[in-house]
Amino acid sequence: MKKSVLILLLFFSLSSAFSQDESKQYLRELLPHKKWQASFYTDVLKSKDRNTALNYLPSTRARPKRYFEHLDAEQYWYEADYWPGDDIVFVENWLGLPVAHSYDVIDVRDLNNRRIFKVAVKVSDSILEQNKSVEDAIDFPWDLINTRSKFTFLFLFDGDFLDIFVDDFSKHFATFCRYTDETKQEIKNLINYNSYDEENVTWPKRENKNHKAGSSCIVIESLRLRKEENTASTTLQTMVRGTRVEITAIGKQQTIDGITANWVNVKLEDGTEGWCFGGWLVDITVQ
Repeated sequence: MKKSVLILLLFFSLSSAFSQDESKQYLRELLPHKKWQASFYTDVLKSKDRNTALNYLPSTRARPKRYFEHLDAEQYWYEADYWPGDDIVFVENWLGLPVAHSYDVIDVRDLNNRRIFKVAVKVSDSILEQNKSVEDAIDFPWDLINTRSKFTFLFLFDGDFLDIFVDDFSKHFATFCRYTDETKQEIKNLINYNSYDEENVTWPKRENKNHKAGSSCIVIESLRLRKEENTASTTLQTMVRGTRVEITAIGKQQTIDGITANWVNVKLEDGTEGWCFGGWLVDITVQ
């Protein structure tokens, strides 16, 4: 009997290890160098004004006027050759966030068929201090991660978007986008010359959604909860990013902002019910 129990424990231990290794490899394939950039570049392109980017880069505004010997900070920033920067990468067992933040990955779990990953990380005291020193380089809520040596990321892949949460889906950290090479060139053109050719831009899109009644979802962008299934209906409340809902019924299909999905009747954790467009909901059911 004891021998059988030991064999079973060994089997499950090995299965878990293989699953973790496989999940890590999946995530490495999804997060190579320079594939996912911070999503604010989309807002910059839509604004058609390179100065919009400075709203997301507080340290660039804060630099002294003569930060560089021959150029002031903004002139250097405009002429820099590395745009778009601010990417995320997973190499070996190291996770890199924008502006030299780094973390050791200790565990990865694929929770939903390469769509949702749970990523446990840790940092040494010296790296933690390094991370703190660059916390204002890009406008992310660094306070969620810069005070702890161990915590968990949740990575949610949705079409051309990657949303990152800390600990649970109520704590949104950052959104990254997957841009085409042509779009990256136009981002660079806008930053360098304050103009670009919109015909060469492919705007990142979230996946078309096919929700089912009974699914557990989160709101991925600020979303209105309405009395009926149309945009002219009375707004009951605005649901913030990370709000959990349960889909209770499926309504009519519609395409809004390039996303095709059904209107869905949802129930919030406090019991409030209403209709919302399902294109801004992501299923977080763990498989």
